[in-house]
Amino acid sequence: MIKVNLVPADILAKARQKQQLFQISVVGAAVVVVVALVSAAHFMKARNLEAELKFKQEEYKRLEAEVALVKNLEKQAAEVRKRLEVVDSLLKGRPLYPYFMSEFVKTVPPSVWVKSLSTASTATSVKITQLSAESSSSEDIRDWIGRLEATGRFTNVEIVGSVTVSESEPKVFTFNLKADYAAAL
Repeated sequence: MIKVNLVPADILAKARQKQQLFQISVVGAAVVVVVALVSAAHFMKARNLEAELKFKQEEYKRLEAEVALVKNLEKQAAEVRKRLEVVDSLLKGRPLYPYFMSEFVKTVPPSVWVKSLSTASTATSVKITQLSAESSSSEDIRDWIGRLEATGRFTNVEIVGSVTVSESEPKVFTFNLKADYAAAL
């Protein structure tokens, strides 16, 4: 069978051209719609991110003020702790010298005369840095050093330098002493 096309070729070409133009327009419109949807999604995402950024910046400012307040409170707490430590050390050190002097006086024999006494102290101990004394005999000096050590509170008791003996009668023994005292507070 033979088919004869009775429609002229220009009309068929125009119809084909119209169909191609329609197909291109549909594809173009689809591309425009896809680009518009993608753009709208990006725009919405950007808008949401800007809103979130603004919210987080406001929250940051609020938290920054709270952090400054906390730092200020920590600074004040450190100052209070420092003052409390000073008060504690004063309370602990306050009875130190009375205890020291009480125990020191108990050890001094009647024949020893303390001329001068220099000390340095910490919160729980006293260091006798310089003690000048005189005695009527060397046995009294030895006895006194033994008494100091026997208390258990006086340590590192030693005679500094040498013991000098006077030429005149009665003989006077002059000496210097140093020791450490640890209190039982």
